Amino acid sequence: MKFTEIEHWSHPQHTLKLVPAKEPYRCNGCKEVGFRPCYECEYKECNFHLHEECAVLQPESSDYHPFLKNCDFKLVENAQGERYCDACGKDVLGFVYQCSHTKAHDLHPCCMKLQHTLNGGEVKLYLKEKLSSKSKCRKCGRKEILKDFKGWSYESNCGQHCYHVACVKDLILDNWKKDYIYGKNDVGQTSDTALQIMVPNKEDAVEQSGGISKNGRKAKIVLKLIISAIFGDPMGIIAAIYFESLFQSHQIRHSHTDMKFTEIKHPSHPQHTLTLVAAQEPYSCDGCKQIGFRQGERSCYECKQCNFHLHEECAMPESSAFHPFFETCEFKFIENVQGERRCDACGKDVLGFVYQCCSHTDAHDLHPCCMKLEPTLNGDGVKLKLREKVSSRLKCLKCKSKKVANNLEGWSYESNCGQYCYHVACVKDLILDNWKKGQTSDTGLQIMVPNMKDAVEQSGRSKNGKKVNKYLTKAILVLRLIISAIFGDPVGIAAVCFEQLFSS
Repeated sequence: MKFTEIEHWSHPQHTLKLVPAKEPYRCNGCKEVGFRPCYECEYKECNFHLHEECAVLQPESSDYHPFLKNCDFKLVENAQGERYCDACGKDVLGFVYQCSHTKAHDLHPCCMKLQHTLNGGEVKLYLKEKLSSKSKCRKCGRKEILKDFKGWSYESNCGQHCYHVACVKDLILDNWKKDYIYGKNDVGQTSDTALQIMVPNKEDAVEQSGGISKNGRKAKIVLKLIISAIFGDPMGIIAAIYFESLFQSHQIRHSHTDMKFTEIKHPSHPQHTLTLVAAQEPYSCDGCKQIGFRQGERSCYECKQCNFHLHEECAMPESSAFHPFFETCEFKFIENVQGERRCDACGKDVLGFVYQCCSHTDAHDLHPCCMKLEPTLNGDGVKLKLREKVSSRLKCLKCKSKKVANNLEGWSYESNCGQYCYHVACVKDLILDNWKKGQTSDTGLQIMVPNMKDAVEQSGRSKNGKKVNKYLTKAILVLRLIISAIFGDPVGIAAVCFEQLFSS
């Protein structure tokens, strides 16, 4: 039975009323975002909300969960220290069920009440404490969220559909934040985008079900069931409207992360709208505090009234992210880091927005732009791969060293032929140094090309003009690819300068 009005001990001054959620809200109990009906303070200026699961709780409430049979969970209003939920992996910031039997366990009130079985016609889903041996999450592609954290999941009875609770939460929340930026606060729009991203790709559909339409029908049911179980069901109509058109064409449409929006509102600069512009001159990103040079397709968001700029990567970050170089790390997006930190990729100081992982033995930090560096670069027969450290047989052609510093390997790009290697840090340094001196990017490229002696030694050839020129032509292409990957493509004209420089 539901009560339309209640008085709650956490907000004793006013009555709370049960209302439908017309837009996302933050629960003042568990501090998690809510999308389902909630109890709201009758005085709008309080902006006070409680999930239904949090509203029914009383101090010292107790509960039990079959996944943790030896635990007697007690409600704690404010847990001490850093804690995370055993089900979804999210931080514990408010109301939580906690058990300290042998090993401590924590569950958000909404996670404690997750349904154990979900039925949707031909599909039946079961809540699992950990994935079955043959299954992997269809979103993250992993069995475990982290090396030391498995996370709960929903699995279908057919064994083909499986999603971590954490992954579904992340995707909905990330898209809610993006929808806030784009000015779309409607709950249905948020879930629409999230469902769109989570549908398996065309190849998966064919491989796992023998036909896209069959897999599409099941995907529609599976995702609707899971999202409804976690967030409630204000988005149930999405399946009827969105998925039908999605699978009739047998195509997966692009998500918000693949689109460009000409205007956005951003929480770091709420007073004005930011406009997508081509950067005609270098700028300082007010998010990560790094320099930006991007042009054309690699633009920035700008407030002309305030001289405020954001890299695209900083304007649309993910709340959490993974990188293949750190398989056991879940990176969290942080606006301001405490203490002195530096980026693992480029070695530069962390001064603003950053992705940080502190859940492993060593802390790791990545600038948003470094997190998104392309793992592979291709151009005119040259293929470059991003490496966590320089291969044993190579050295950076700029600094002549394997490491950026004594205690920092630094990421690098290496060519498939094994002749060209540059630290990301070294390319950044040279472009930035020349920019500070008021020189053009052409000059930076010129300095970085190996001299004639290096060209001969590295290529293992005689001082034959054609062979050396071929080597240097490749060097031009290599550097152009790397600089474009790091800074965008304001330096494309440098190739023309190089052709003139080495043609003789």
